[in-house]
Amino acid sequence: MNLCSSRMVFLWTLLTALLLTGWCIFAFLKLPQIIRSQVHKNIELVNNTKQWERFLELPFPINFTIRLFQVTNTDDILKGALPKLTESHPYTYKLSLKKKNLHFDDPDEDSVTYKREFILKFDNSGPANENDKITIVNPLLMSALQIVSSIERLPLAGCLDRILGPSEMNKTFITKPVRQLLFDGIPFAFRNTSNMGFACEVVRQGMIERVKNVRVIEHVNDDPDNDYLRLAIFNYKTENYLKDSPDGLYTINRGIKDMTELGNIMRWNGASSLSTYGTKESTNNNTCHSLRGTDSTIYRPMVTKDDEIIIYNTDICRTVSLTFVSSTETYNGIKAFRYETADNFLRPSTSAAERDCYCTKKTKDDKEKDSCFLDGVLDFYPCVGVPLLLSQPHFLNADKKYLSGVTGLSPNKQNHGIHLLLEPNTGTPLQGRKRVQVNSVFRSEPFLSFLTPSTMHHGVIPILWIDETVDLPQKYVNELNNQYFKIVKIITGLKYGLIGVFSALFVVCLFFIFRKVYLKK
Repeated sequence: MNLCSSRMVFLWTLLTALLLTGWCIFAFLKLPQIIRSQVHKNIELVNNTKQWERFLELPFPINFTIRLFQVTNTDDILKGALPKLTESHPYTYKLSLKKKNLHFDDPDEDSVTYKREFILKFDNSGPANENDKITIVNPLLMSALQIVSSIERLPLAGCLDRILGPSEMNKTFITKPVRQLLFDGIPFAFRNTSNMGFACEVVRQGMIERVKNVRVIEHVNDDPDNDYLRLAIFNYKTENYLKDSPDGLYTINRGIKDMTELGNIMRWNGASSLSTYGTKESTNNNTCHSLRGTDSTIYRPMVTKDDEIIIYNTDICRTVSLTFVSSTETYNGIKAFRYETADNFLRPSTSAAERDCYCTKKTKDDKEKDSCFLDGVLDFYPCVGVPLLLSQPHFLNADKKYLSGVTGLSPNKQNHGIHLLLEPNTGTPLQGRKRVQVNSVFRSEPFLSFLTPSTMHHGVIPILWIDETVDLPQKYVNELNNQYFKIVKIITGLKYGLIGVFSALFVVCLFFIFRKVYLKK
């Protein structure tokens, strides 16, 4: 048979056209499904896989950094001056995260239930030392002024020295070592039957009852001679915590049946909704009660620009939403989607602030009035059990009155904002910054005029801010490149390479057809 006959040239042209068409259909329709299937296989939570091992224990620590606000003009503040604040050195702890008490629920539900364990180890590589002494506003005293009733104020004033005195907690400002403030704890309200007196013991017992649900205060009651309360701001994140961890019990989707549901929280502490925030008057209770998102350690793959990243954070007892900002970010050569919280994520979501579900009015403002604190400052009472306020660091995106009420703060989005860099195809978190600030209302009380004179400054004073940072180590960047991007590059090269070869063959065949037609003419 003459391979160069008109009939054979036509058949070769038809064959190359079929090959080109078939390969294009396979390359643009089937290959993405194969890649998607391979990603699904690598990220689903199945025993004895690398993904499962990473899920059980985060393979690298999170930087948990705390900066306290040193108050430098305590005497002048009591005379009405603005508080002068100096931000301390960063006290950084390496936070290791493990999952424990795991069990699988109904297979049809495709879920796994677990608790989280935190291990904090101080990083002493910097100038900060845990023995550094810091002067801050006394959160215990300011909280006590808020929670006592008018009937309780007189006996509290009479017993203040005996209940708070030995630990110097009966002062407007306290100076303590950082380690003691954060973890070891400041003891107070000791049981001392010889000096306490019956009335003050009643006040002490009432205080113990009041703080049983307070996250930052523990009741140490080893024996009758060792009975006291202990204030430690972050001891609830350690194994030394005497109460049940507020982090709770998670039930999440394993992503086997549907990888778009990977990591989504299905229940927390056995409930499918939240109850920390919300009021009868709220018009948007669904916002506060809705339990959505992940625990921030695992994200679903194949994320698009239209998707919203939602995280449930037990430290603040609420969900936080991050929206897409940019697709031009890179992290060590890997293209990433950048997500950030909205500037108004701590502001009301309703037209009337008092009808917002985060407006619980549990904490009174500096004028002793019920307040929503929703212009960039959130009433934290429902979460921690004491009158504390939450904001972004340095009052970023908050009402200007908070920033103008102190000196020494300089908010900027780069240093104090919240963001997440996510590799969208695999859902790998490349970089994360989670930042919040804890504040206290500062005001006078007539029944404690010897501690809080009427001339003192009234306002909101920051105590500290937290910066949780995650940067994917180079080892795992290389692993991501080897397991995904190099394979995608090879497949992409093969895809367009064969398209090029088949297209060239098709053009050659067309050339011979046109040549034969021309020669016949």
